[in-house]
Amino acid sequence: MLAVVLVVNTFLALSESVVDWWSRESDPTSSNLPQVVQEILEARPANTSDADLHLVMWFVAGVVACTVARTWRSRMWLLLALFAYSAVLEAAQGLFTNRQAEWIDLAGNGLGLALAAAVTYVVGTHLWPRLRAVVRRGVHD
Repeated sequence: MLAVVLVVNTFLALSESVVDWWSRESDPTSSNLPQVVQEILEARPANTSDADLHLVMWFVAGVVACTVARTWRSRMWLLLALFAYSAVLEAAQGLFTNRQAEWIDLAGNGLGLALAAAVTYVVGTHLWPRLRAVVRRGVHD
């Protein structure tokens, strides 16, 4: 599963056709996206580049990585490796596409991975054990 997410993120980061599609869809005059999505896009600050999209892409990769790794130590190493890989992809954009690497995009990558670590920590240590206990009580009652 992690390999699939990495392939998708690599494709999204280096594909010119994705960039062309996103340029068309994020323009309110030519977008085919649902109205609610268009309103969200219009409400984005002008200087965010597409860092919020980077955050979502790498949040998904981080959640998958955290569910694959068994220990928190291995999760942290895997998340650091993903961040390094995202930095390589960001730098490669200048070599393989007509886009430039942007620091704000790299920040979005890091924030997405950090958010994934935080969410999986809270779910794994607080919510999941409680839910499992409730389910077990319900089964045994």
